[in-house]
Amino acid sequence: MGKSIRQRRAARIAQVLPIVGELTEHTARCDGSWMSRRVDRDDTDGKWLTTPFSVDPRADDALAESNYRVIKADLERVAGMEIDYRIDAWPGGTIHTLTVRADDALALRAVQQWTTALADYPIASESDLSELEAEYAEAIN
Repeated sequence: MGKSIRQRRAARIAQVLPIVGELTEHTARCDGSWMSRRVDRDDTDGKWLTTPFSVDPRADDALAESNYRVIKADLERVAGMEIDYRIDAWPGGTIHTLTVRADDALALRAVQQWTTALADYPIASESDLSELEAEYAEAIN
């Protein structure tokens, strides 16, 4: 039996977007980590690719949380299909990592843009980060 339409589309996208190979390797590293265990679903068909954008709701700082929510909102806005997240349990809690479909060129292009942008400057949105830091400061007082 041949490949499905989605598999063929994902293969064509992988040929033109180098980020697909990077995300495929990243997904394999996440799936193969002995320190974590995937608790939300088993994705052995390769439909979802794990992005480098994650947050630990119990332990991350404002920058990590801000970047996660800004990038998540952007991906939801531009993606041609649904985006999701994976949940990995590890000794310190759970980590939520954004995932995109391997056959969604729009989302993959956005992941590439965010990866490049954050390599140059690690803040996705200064205004969102400032708002979140103000919320944290208010919660402490």
